[in-house]
Amino acid sequence: MPPPGVSAPMRPSLSVSEALAEMQSAVKRGDWPAARLAGASSSIPLAVPAAEVRIDSKLSSGAQGDVLAGDWAGTPVAVKRPRIRSSPDLDRFRNELAILASLSHPNVIRPIGGRALPPDYFAILPREGPSLAEMIHGERRWAPAWDDVAAVGVALAGALEHVARAGVVHRDVKPGNALWRGEPGRVVLVDFGIAERKGGVEHGGGRERGERRSVRGKPSGGFHKGRMVGTLEYMAPEVLQSQSHSTASDVYAFAIMLNEVATGVYPFSDCCKANPDIHTVLEMGYGRQELAVAVAAEGLRPSLPKGGMPPGYAELMRACWNVDPGSRPTFPEVCKALNSIQRLVTQRENVMYCDVGPLGRVKDLSAGCVDIPRLESDRSSNVSRLATARCSSHELRSSDTRVLRERGAALGEICGAPAVSEGACSATGPIVVGGYLPTVVAGAYASAGHRGEDRMEDRYCITEQFMGFREASLLGVFDGHRGHEAAEFAASSLPATLVQCLASECAPERGLSSAFAAVERGFASSGDASISTTNSTRFPGCTALAALLWGRLLVLANAGDCRAVLCRNGVPVQCTIDHTANNDAERARLVAAGATVSWRVDGWRVGKAGMQVARSIGDEDLKPFGVTAEPEVSVVELGADDEFLIMATDGFWDTVTNDEAIGLVYDTVKNPQMSAQRLATESIARGSHDNVTVIVAFLRPVSTVERVYGPGQARAGPSIRCPRGVGMTADEVRDTY
Repeated sequence: MPPPGVSAPMRPSLSVSEALAEMQSAVKRGDWPAARLAGASSSIPLAVPAAEVRIDSKLSSGAQGDVLAGDWAGTPVAVKRPRIRSSPDLDRFRNELAILASLSHPNVIRPIGGRALPPDYFAILPREGPSLAEMIHGERRWAPAWDDVAAVGVALAGALEHVARAGVVHRDVKPGNALWRGEPGRVVLVDFGIAERKGGVEHGGGRERGERRSVRGKPSGGFHKGRMVGTLEYMAPEVLQSQSHSTASDVYAFAIMLNEVATGVYPFSDCCKANPDIHTVLEMGYGRQELAVAVAAEGLRPSLPKGGMPPGYAELMRACWNVDPGSRPTFPEVCKALNSIQRLVTQRENVMYCDVGPLGRVKDLSAGCVDIPRLESDRSSNVSRLATARCSSHELRSSDTRVLRERGAALGEICGAPAVSEGACSATGPIVVGGYLPTVVAGAYASAGHRGEDRMEDRYCITEQFMGFREASLLGVFDGHRGHEAAEFAASSLPATLVQCLASECAPERGLSSAFAAVERGFASSGDASISTTNSTRFPGCTALAALLWGRLLVLANAGDCRAVLCRNGVPVQCTIDHTANNDAERARLVAAGATVSWRVDGWRVGKAGMQVARSIGDEDLKPFGVTAEPEVSVVELGADDEFLIMATDGFWDTVTNDEAIGLVYDTVKNPQMSAQRLATESIARGSHDNVTVIVAFLRPVSTVERVYGPGQARAGPSIRCPRGVGMTADEVRDTY
């Protein structure tokens, strides 16, 4: 509607699209009165005389035009004046007006007028506050709390869901295109200058398999790149590879934007290159072309917040950043997850993340700590403690179980798990007041190796801030065999299953052991436990290794031949045992259970299937013969001399020793994902014939460039070292990857 003092149209109202079409046709005929009449008859006035709008100052400027502060009939407005250089620019202006007028959502800007007649073209919009980019990076330096981050996310995800339902792709979602309207839940999405309508977009912005356009025969240089639109830091990998924008690419950009709001850091501004040929720290930053390659081909993503993330946030970001557009959540799913996070943050009330222990117990700063004597190995439950544990002498209060129930219920809703029962009770956990607590930052790298992508059977899971607690993280690697199904099931179900087990078990090590048993039962009842084909039936299985960092305790559960190695003051400490038939104790247990164990070429094998491992999830045909999913659990008390943890499938350990693995991490840029990638690629280069999956978790704060090595000083170099022709200077970094 026009503001007071502006006359309403006299003839029946036209839609903006209809009015623009009539105006364009009339201008081509030279019929100016008809063009002005069509503009005045639109649902919003499109023939506003330029003299009626007073311009005060410039608000912003971009490649496509300027946004000016003005006044229209006494109403403060924003005037968007496009740069019209050619007919495509004019078409883009008309398209933006038509799209904006067709949308009706409280968090999407809506035009109130404009002029679509030569020589003056402009759109009149409500004048809003500063952009989120200005709020975060400008003088205000807004550092939103998590409830504000969630509110911004819910508002903009709802707006983009509405946009997707209208069959529109925004193509330039970023903080600069979201304006502040007084409070986080009222931010408004703007700038549809490069938005486009897409055919075949699912209702509600459904999951799309990104359009795979052929680029054969197209130029690979600047001409084709010039057709790419958007802002590089927010472009999805498929867009950088010359595929079409889609709702899925808007989901990716939305997650980049929301994480920028949460961290206050420009996307990728804190990322460094994992490049063996860099020499100085100044060379480690990404150039524009290098950044595009790293995002599209190397999986580079922005850094998540350092601590205090609510449960589900990191998982949501990683899902939205998936390299496969079809695997990203839809906007309705994003809205649902963000609403759950928002409810969880609201339920926290005055309980802060930094003051809550791994099981939701508020730390009593006056509490002392008591030593618990060393526990002997408990073979009945496969639990052994490798170090003296310490825990608080205080008992769990009823209010603590309430906090656990609230957090468990919220996480269960996000992960699809049932809520924690009202009567559930849990142990206090290894909370040490005033003692050492590790700072965990983890990353992973998985490769099919020489087997090929069609035979990639490994999976992994990383959940930092597990259940929303800074002192808890869950890591897991799963090595599938006879198919990927068991590994896929275990990796996806273990986090939510463990939440339930921790609510009913008295200790985290028994909770983790119970979670393995629950995952085994869940997979056995699924339809993938046995898969029949025309000529045979296969029984998928997987070995599993999970690490629960619980306060300052490292709880490891292992079933199979994955391995965990802890670096303690530069020395590798193997924390797990390989459960294979080559292990005398495991072989004796299998024989006692009635299994046939025979020597085949390279070692002892189990049953007709010729399995090498003695423990696994799945493998239903071997369960009657002693192959069990019961893990061996180890508990290690961490200290300040514990530097990092390496967890990997057997494909890695086949070619790399414990000492070499530690050395490779020392010689790599101290970024967990880069370290994991370095380890995996080195194993493949050495001839590993299996899938390789590696997780590296740093247990204390590290610098990206931690050590400087001279020639020949690196602890573990690559299998093929390139010659260096130039000597180092004092400010150069060498053998840093």
